[in-house]
Amino acid sequence: MPKLTSSWICQECGYNSAAYIGKCPSCGSWATMIEEIIAKKNAKTSSSTISENSFSSLSSLDLSEVKRTKSYDPELDSILGGGFVLGSFILLAGEPGIGKSTILLQIADDLSNKLKVAYVTAEESTYQVKLRATRLNINDNKKNLLLLAENNLETILNLVEKEKPDFLILDSIQAIYDPSLESSNGSVSQVKECANKILRVCKDKHITTIIVGHVNKEGLIAGPKVLEHIVDTVLYFEGEKFHNFRIIRATKNRFGCTDETAFFEMKDNGLVAIANPSTLFMSQNTEPASGSTYTTIVDGSKTIIAEVQALVGAMGYATCRRVSNGLDVNRVLQIIAILERRSGYNFSKHDIFVNLVGGLTSSEPALDLSIAMSIVSCMNNLIPQKKSVYIGEIGLTGEIRQVTKIENRIKECAKLGFEKIVVPWETDISKIKNPNLEMVRIKKVFEVLSRE
Repeated sequence: MPKLTSSWICQECGYNSAAYIGKCPSCGSWATMIEEIIAKKNAKTSSSTISENSFSSLSSLDLSEVKRTKSYDPELDSILGGGFVLGSFILLAGEPGIGKSTILLQIADDLSNKLKVAYVTAEESTYQVKLRATRLNINDNKKNLLLLAENNLETILNLVEKEKPDFLILDSIQAIYDPSLESSNGSVSQVKECANKILRVCKDKHITTIIVGHVNKEGLIAGPKVLEHIVDTVLYFEGEKFHNFRIIRATKNRFGCTDETAFFEMKDNGLVAIANPSTLFMSQNTEPASGSTYTTIVDGSKTIIAEVQALVGAMGYATCRRVSNGLDVNRVLQIIAILERRSGYNFSKHDIFVNLVGGLTSSEPALDLSIAMSIVSCMNNLIPQKKSVYIGEIGLTGEIRQVTKIENRIKECAKLGFEKIVVPWETDISKIKNPNLEMVRIKKVFEVLSRE
């Protein structure tokens, strides 16, 4: 009979304490220590056995044995490194209502055309899943798409052993519980043990598995950090509830790159991939306006043309306001200070609002020049030249510094029909053979301000 002992475990980071502590010494969170019952097994001595496994030489391994299955969309395959790897363990996390269950049902529907797919929902009933499938126009006559509403891990694994699916989806890991543990669903012990048992079945039976993970109020994946360590791939679902676009970002991938992203648009029939996200984030205004400029954002292998808007108005309060949406407010304040010190502007009696259009979020330094141009353009009521793009980081002395992947940025601008690109002086423009593209190299921020 195992001995039962209790331990206080932080639900944010998994820190273990013998007694209750108001503030976790590890992560600094308050009131996150919860008492959990732990069963300690009696120590037993076992005779050493010779394992049937043995070491393998690197030259004996054949990469052709790593089999991949394509999903319903090439954009999703790109962030996975080329498709779902056989027997891989994937964690998909995101805010509530962002569209996790929707895209998983779309994936299950597509894969069931060639594989046996088991969809386990621990938070909904099978009828709720059927309602979503009806909304997504999913054919309900597929025998290879199996549904199960269950949160008992033992029952789930027994049915998986019986049905032997090729693909397994579990929604969500925080709602599933192991009856051998005394702690409640979603606790650190439950999440860790359930994930480990699912991992063993996933690897032993070569079942490609996706588990859904919740996020906490800080936007991080809820539960112990070991959850992210044991999985092969971590996909993070991002997006604003008031915008239709969604972003899936790979923060970990043992079978591909970790800087890949895929853009989707939420429609009535589900999530539809956006092959060229620049068209989504560029302004809908057909005529140029003061305070509006274009720039480039590199997100993984994608280059996005985005619009930066600024509004400079008379101060309406005792202190001037500095508001930034989608951009790092500290970086915006730094650019304002550089413009005042290096270019002679005075914003002490003006409110300044800066916005990255479309709900995008970026802290990339390459946006500095576009932010500065938008602010000055609105301040002087000047309309920037039509079809112009501003790329460059602004240093504290007012110099324009080089940015990464400048060639990709220029190619994207040329593809979308822009006619003028302002870049840092160090940029090598000798390889640009487009006669319709005017390349302007500058050293200091006041140079581009005097040109416009």
